[in-house]
Amino acid sequence: MAGVLLLQNKAHQKQEVFNEKCAQLKNQALKKFGQSFKNIVFKQPSQDTFIILFQKNEQQKYFSDDNGNWLAFEGTVYALHETKSYNANELWELYKNNPDNFANILDGHFVIKLHDAQKKQTVIINDFIKNKTNFWLETENEFMFTPFLLLSAVIKKPELDHQAFNEYLWRYYIMSERSMLKGVKRLQAASVFTITDGSLQQKRYWDFPKKFTKLSYKESLAKLLKSFKDTARLINTDGRKPLIEFTMGQDSRTILSAFQNEEIPFTTTIYGKEDFHEVVGVKKMAGRHGFKTQHVQLLDSFLNTPWQDVKNSILLGSAEEPAYLMGRILHMRKQYPGFSESLAINGVHGRFYKDGIWNEMYVMNFFMEPKSFKSDVFIKYRALNKNYRDDIFTDEYKRVKNNSHKAVKKLISDSISGFEESPMAIQADKFDLEHYCIFGTVGNNLCNMVIDLHSPLLFRRNLEFALTLPVKWRNKLSKIQRGIVHGLSPNLAKEKTDFGGINMIPKNAFTMIPFLWKYWFSQSKKFRDKLKSLMGISVKTQLQKAWDYLSIYRNFLADEEVQKLLNYEDMILADIIKKDEWQVMMKEYQNSEYHTLDRLEYLLKIVTVEYFLKNCREIS
Repeated sequence: MAGVLLLQNKAHQKQEVFNEKCAQLKNQALKKFGQSFKNIVFKQPSQDTFIILFQKNEQQKYFSDDNGNWLAFEGTVYALHETKSYNANELWELYKNNPDNFANILDGHFVIKLHDAQKKQTVIINDFIKNKTNFWLETENEFMFTPFLLLSAVIKKPELDHQAFNEYLWRYYIMSERSMLKGVKRLQAASVFTITDGSLQQKRYWDFPKKFTKLSYKESLAKLLKSFKDTARLINTDGRKPLIEFTMGQDSRTILSAFQNEEIPFTTTIYGKEDFHEVVGVKKMAGRHGFKTQHVQLLDSFLNTPWQDVKNSILLGSAEEPAYLMGRILHMRKQYPGFSESLAINGVHGRFYKDGIWNEMYVMNFFMEPKSFKSDVFIKYRALNKNYRDDIFTDEYKRVKNNSHKAVKKLISDSISGFEESPMAIQADKFDLEHYCIFGTVGNNLCNMVIDLHSPLLFRRNLEFALTLPVKWRNKLSKIQRGIVHGLSPNLAKEKTDFGGINMIPKNAFTMIPFLWKYWFSQSKKFRDKLKSLMGISVKTQLQKAWDYLSIYRNFLADEEVQKLLNYEDMILADIIKKDEWQVMMKEYQNSEYHTLDRLEYLLKIVTVEYFLKNCREIS
């Protein structure tokens, strides 16, 4: 199931009014998303409940019985302590036998919605790190939980959330629990929502660890080696041959080595232009190790008419990232079914197994435990290190932007509250997992609409323990991650990575010195790039190097529909944009010499949100 929308009526709203809203939701779901899914099914298990099932395959993810019970889920649900997956009927039996601890025996990427007729309760549960996105809102008359933010406009007048828009322009994604629409929030990690008699209660079923593990390095490594082997077998339970996104980095290698070790069939894919260094390196590596690699490239539809090819990603992805990024990711992964059995695997997010966002703070403290999370340092060099143009915006909006530092600082403070006595790395990882690394799960969620996409490094069976690993095993590209890959596939560990050509063989007294020299040289380059960004000097990201995007971005802007979206007189975003300054900026963009990747991406961010808001207005 790609997604499950739930609308539940409150007792005081008249039935005919609720039915009208259900009919409107049905019409808009078909109109806006009908071409994106194999089937869209509508169910009304009771007078006060309306469900939409957005189906991408034939898997059994909906259950109901004659007693008024029902359960629907999106994503993939595995057992946490067993090697098995669940369908809807099995999940209902599991819930019935253990309703109070139901969520804590599950693994995978999922959102589950169910109704317990005996308790007269509707329950919504998501996975422990919210890898599967849903949005929720409560109005005077209804509750809605939806995979698509757009459809919330049916029951609530859509208004731009200025703080969310500001985060998006700074980062290209939204760090907080906000969405692009005011009053609609994203489900937070490990959430349990319970609706009883028109009242909504929310709690968490999982708590972030506060201490490092007491296990030794050898014991910890053995635990992770077993866990990754189990993970490979777990993914293999449905018999589909997976397509592993393989790069020159450490994270995808961690996963691939587990499949190699367990002798489970797989194929791989790499994205980028023909001469991109990762494409060249991965193809050579695949040849040496005898596994097949599919080279995914941008097709003519994306190269020549990119807007028409990718604009639907804005609605599917709820404008959580710019169209040029979401569209490219979706375009790429739509090619996967031709190479595999509709199951893909990636290395999101390996940062919790190696140098995390805490790295600079430990380096500055000579790898001794810092006294606190230095939020000002983090905000300056990471969160807000790349400013965006603001002369086009109204004074009212600029007050939101001018408060950015305080807003991020509060986001950090709220996240690590109660963890002040924990090691700083745990505090940083908590904020990272809950807010900062959301960009990876946004991309995952979008692609899960069209293909089953797993991120084993985010499975609870692996990540829950990885979060307790001390810094001394994870810094300097991670002694323990090298140990995992070497323990599973010694030959693969010998291959160079894209970080200074460093391999993943465990280091000893003789190999540590050349390793450290390569590590610090490469690490200093990353820091130099951050300083350049702070000074306003354009620095190409790894993604920008993978393809020649300048001509593609120009083709985006040349599209007639995009030009209409940029017409000030018709813009919804004109509420926060000054007309004269906007027109001056648009004249600058008419000069091709003004075009850089960063400048074009900035304008396409605005196009993305304008298109989304226009669609919201259409159905409101």
